[in-house]
Amino acid sequence: MNKFKGILFTLKKRIENISENDNDYYKYLVMGYYDGLEINTVDQWYKMRPRGLRELNLQVDISSPFVDQYTMRAFFPENRDELENCGFDYEIWDKIGDTGLEEFRKDVIDERKKNPYICMSALNIADPLVLGDNLSSVSEILKSRLIESAENSDVLLSELHCAVFPSIGYIDYIVLFLTDDLNKVSRILSGLRKETNPRTLISGIYSVCGMDSANASCADTEKCSDVQIALYINLREGISIGNFIQGLDDEIDKGEEHLTGYREELVHLRTELKENVYLTFGYSDSMIVLYKSLSIYKQLYAENHILNPGHEFYKKYIANLRTSVRIKEKEITPESTGRMPDASEFDAKCLRYDEFIQQYSFFLERNNFPVRTAIGLKQIMKNYLNISSLTRSFDIETVVGGAFSALVNAVTYYINKSVELPDEIRGNEEEEELYLVKIKNEYTQTVEAVKLFKENIGDFIADLMRSDCAFIEGNTLSHPAIGSATKLLFAYTELLNRLTLEYKEDDRIQFIAISGGCDKIESVDLFSFASPGEIEKIKKLIIISIPEMSLYDVQGTLFRILHECMHFIGDRDRKKRYRYIINALSEYMAHDITSMRFSERSLKKYIECAANGCDGEIYVEISEKFRKNFARITASAKRDIQQIIVNHKLYQDYLKHSSDIYYHREVVFFRVLRFECLADSLASDGLVHDIYEILCKKRVELLESFTDILNCLYEKEKHNNIDRAYRLRTSIRQFSLQLCRCRHLLEEGECDRIEIKFVEDYFESFLYREKGGTIKLEQFYTEIADSVVSAMVECYSDCTAIVLTEMPAEDFLLSFMYELWDVDQAFPSNLSDSLRMGADLKVMYGIKGCLGEELEAKIIKKVNKKKEEGYVYRHIPEMIERINFLLSQYQNEKFSGIAKNIEGYIREICIYQRQTVYSGLKEMYRKCAFDDDSKVGYVYASISAMLCKWKELREAK
Repeated sequence: MNKFKGILFTLKKRIENISENDNDYYKYLVMGYYDGLEINTVDQWYKMRPRGLRELNLQVDISSPFVDQYTMRAFFPENRDELENCGFDYEIWDKIGDTGLEEFRKDVIDERKKNPYICMSALNIADPLVLGDNLSSVSEILKSRLIESAENSDVLLSELHCAVFPSIGYIDYIVLFLTDDLNKVSRILSGLRKETNPRTLISGIYSVCGMDSANASCADTEKCSDVQIALYINLREGISIGNFIQGLDDEIDKGEEHLTGYREELVHLRTELKENVYLTFGYSDSMIVLYKSLSIYKQLYAENHILNPGHEFYKKYIANLRTSVRIKEKEITPESTGRMPDASEFDAKCLRYDEFIQQYSFFLERNNFPVRTAIGLKQIMKNYLNISSLTRSFDIETVVGGAFSALVNAVTYYINKSVELPDEIRGNEEEEELYLVKIKNEYTQTVEAVKLFKENIGDFIADLMRSDCAFIEGNTLSHPAIGSATKLLFAYTELLNRLTLEYKEDDRIQFIAISGGCDKIESVDLFSFASPGEIEKIKKLIIISIPEMSLYDVQGTLFRILHECMHFIGDRDRKKRYRYIINALSEYMAHDITSMRFSERSLKKYIECAANGCDGEIYVEISEKFRKNFARITASAKRDIQQIIVNHKLYQDYLKHSSDIYYHREVVFFRVLRFECLADSLASDGLVHDIYEILCKKRVELLESFTDILNCLYEKEKHNNIDRAYRLRTSIRQFSLQLCRCRHLLEEGECDRIEIKFVEDYFESFLYREKGGTIKLEQFYTEIADSVVSAMVECYSDCTAIVLTEMPAEDFLLSFMYELWDVDQAFPSNLSDSLRMGADLKVMYGIKGCLGEELEAKIIKKVNKKKEEGYVYRHIPEMIERINFLLSQYQNEKFSGIAKNIEGYIREICIYQRQTVYSGLKEMYRKCAFDDDSKVGYVYASISAMLCKWKELREAK
């Protein structure tokens, strides 16, 4: 079994008005739209990332002479040994790709001398079912068709050093040939296009040919006598065709000593110009067609010759030169076909979109919105229809078509909402006004949603079009990852929508994963403004944007997109979450109140007062018994206060709602958790008095217990130690006086102004917390409530994703640092993140207080392993330190009640997830390690797992 090896094919387009010989920047001179081809191999999966390309200088650079560098990512097939036994050749491509550019130009091997021409064909398979089950290998059908086509052309594949490379991009396969005769390759490629029963094999094919930039002069050009080269020339500003011809005459007149052996070809070119120069419309100023062999073109283009960009003639007269290769077909055999494409489905789709655009345009005009939104959307739809009309469009139709369907569904719902007033509010001016404002806001937000769709999906479709064989020549990609890692993007989309199906929410949620324009994974809910009731009536479209570098960190990205996904789907039981939130807040408040009224400081005062100068054993006994009773009564007071707050009318009345829509985060905040709600409620009922009464009762209970303890000690000491007995008797009188006072206030219903003022002040400070002398500077209650809710929401997504994948703790923590290199961004040191990390690590991994040496060692080991594989994590010691800090904060007794309830909610909800949902995700996560250093072939298993997920889109179509 072979070890993984990737291969990168970079097509390069030179800038206009170039003033240097760009042959020095690529291995093969290409004829056609592109000017050069670079081939590089990589031995590690992570080197396929943008950083790997950057290290190989395969991205556009200001100082390079290229306006576009289009890289297609592929890999040596897992079954290459089997293919080599059938005549395919991978060894030579391994050598070519592994050779640096400078070394390539110096060290010319014999095979390159004999075969200086290269042909590269990027092809798409019409039906993915023919790809087979192992998508890290070349399919049996394509292998057989290439062999058959070569035999029908009387050519041996081994002569042409043919090799086939599967691709992770929009292209399915890249086929390479090395030859001395372009005719042989053209016949094989022509044979591939033939339709065979029972299905068409090839959907589209884009081929380029070129010459070894260091070895072109070695070719036997007579073998390519049927090859014709057309030259398309753009002249520099201020240069006419007459200037060009005069310049050519001047070059010829310089004499043989300046023309280095190609004067004959130059004279020939001058002669051809008289008969074969054409002034053209369009971008090219003129076209020169040479009906001769390649030798003339090669001589004209050679280093220091006039059509080489480094020559002074080129610099003075030519802005851009483009070539076109034409091979004369000697014999064409007529063949019939019974295939007739069915256009009914495509026509119906066009009609449906056209009707929608008309409806949307009318809506925009009627409501005074700019119609350019509809015009832009129409162009995007047209682009989609164009690319989805191709035979090979199963993935486009499922992924992009599904996104369009969701958009049309939701927009149609909102623009059809009538401004007619419902009968139940007619006559109520205030209600009527609020209703009309609501409808107008929804209209505005709908238009904004369409704009967001245009911004995100417009570039996505444009770059998909550019990546297709039919459109590969054109403008630079906005986001290269879309074309070069399309199958990974589509696999992520299929995974998300499959999970939505597992949760039986596919009728209301549609996901689409795109790439580019972000530094970390982000989700955009186009219809986030939908009310909970409306969510059941529309199909929401969620766009997940994945940074290009993250596409190749498959395990980490699986966790991150699952985390985003779980913000929108899943049975999170919001009513139960609401109960846990109220319990958490009430426990926090109860702990706060009791820790202030029954503080350690007050206990010490009680002990000192009771001891009254006694020391030794008697002091220790008083201290121990007081502390035991103090802790018991304080805990009882905390429970009672917590129960009083939980049963508060504001919180309990809300539980009468049975529908889940009332417990959405935003709804709960607006109706219950806003500090104004609690402030208003406190002013209208007896919560303050109830808490005051509990404090008074517990104070009496505490003093009673202390007095009992002192009486027992007094009885024991009065016959043994008169001095101690006297001191204890004095203490008993003091405690009895306090006890009598507290009992009197409680029994007579009189108010202890100090105690009641404390409770009132507590809620005042809790709601508004005075800071810097300015009241209401910080709404503390809202801050705590928001932290609790945020932690529960994030923990639900975290823990569900962990359960679905069974990822280890070190992977979980490092997944935050892959995209967010800054520790402060990955793990902010605030209450919400402290609660989140503390609950996640305790519930899922049993980690409390700190990470521990064993886990820290696993993290370091993983980081070092990834470094060997080509990826470097940053600031790991700082990350470990920050997480340990968050865990220590989580242990703070002040937040113990909150922590207990977050953990309780997560445990209760995630038990179900552990048992029933999408068990295949665990296996997929395990396979997608892309571990270069594990047993041979493991990366291929990872690739196959992702590509199989892409292939499943065929079944979903």
